[in-house]
Amino acid sequence: MATLALQLADEFPGLDNTRWVALRLLEGDPSIEAAVRDGIVESLYTAAARITSTSLSHDSHQARLTFDRLLDRALTHRVWGFVVMGVLFFGVFWFTIIGAASPSGWLMTLLVDNGHEWLRSVAVGIGPP
Repeated sequence: MATLALQLADEFPGLDNTRWVALRLLEGDPSIEAAVRDGIVESLYTAAARITSTSLSHDSHQARLTFDRLLDRALTHRVWGFVVMGVLFFGVFWFTIIGAASPSGWLMTLLVDNGHEWLRSVAVGIGPP
């Protein structure tokens, strides 16, 4: 009962007689169960109202503009969305072409410049027809 009373005190800080409410809950009093359930639901609605008040805009003032909202506006805009998508595609293609130049050069040096001589000497050693 003490554990339940402590949990009630944590959940409902304004409740004076948590031991009596805990006892009534353990006895299965439906009116107390409904009151506690309503209190939990009320606290959920209070938390939801607090969250929505910071994120929704009302008549006279708008909600603050955060980075994610600014990014959302740019990426889903009719014109700027295509511009951002084009810039991203250009960046990916540019990185693919520039990024592939170095490994391609390494492979050419390894296989064509050095590897060709080695393969030719092996072939001459085998004695092709």
